[in-house]
Amino acid sequence: MHRLRHVPLLALAVAGLVGCAPAGDAPDASASSSATPSATPSESASPTLAPEPSAEPWQTVTVEDGTTWSMPADWTTLDESSENEGGRVVDVRVLDADGTPVLAYFHDLGGLGGIGGGCTETPAMSVLAQTPSAAGFQPMADEAFFDAAYAVEQADGSVALTIGVIPDAMLEAEATCLLYNIGYDADLRTVLFATAFSSGLGLPTDASQDWSRFGSFDEASSFVASAAGQTMLQVVASLRLAS
Repeated sequence: MHRLRHVPLLALAVAGLVGCAPAGDAPDASASSSATPSATPSESASPTLAPEPSAEPWQTVTVEDGTTWSMPADWTTLDESSENEGGRVVDVRVLDADGTPVLAYFHDLGGLGGIGGGCTETPAMSVLAQTPSAAGFQPMADEAFFDAAYAVEQADGSVALTIGVIPDAMLEAEATCLLYNIGYDADLRTVLFATAFSSGLGLPTDASQDWSRFGSFDEASSFVASAAGQTMLQVVASLRLAS
């Protein structure tokens, strides 16, 4: 099985910044806490299948903006939230049982952000999992959001995998080589829950993110279908923005 290794997530392109519950056994919400997160889931292999439930105990995480998600009991979080000239930025990394950061939650409460950059190339991509998201992301126009996994072919023939709450435009075959895995809250402030802020051709750039690189679309698909991939999809599917 492809092994997850340590990776710094969120290559943030936000201007001014440096930087449910799974089916089956219900996560235990009794361990929930607030403020600092604490312990309390183109071409397509199976685009409409929900992730398989885990038999292991789960916990619920509540972050300072009221957003919650569920994750395995032996996973942890790292709070890297900060202030900028626009206001509070909630930035929480999700670490698996080995301490590897595998997902990140980002919420620009100050509303400072914007995104920039683009490209015109259209590398091959494959959507490996896709189910409608119940997270509560708000569309900027007529967007729909999915709990999804997709891979983008790189110049060397490898593919880079992304898992998270993804807008439908990023999952279309005509999407370009720079994809933003973001949505918006009710006040249209940037929010994301994914392996990376942006994905595409040449991303990730850091060698420590090799865990998300695979030799082929088939290898990436096998990872998504594995216990590790299904657990990540379960965590993503459990996300609920605060009302």
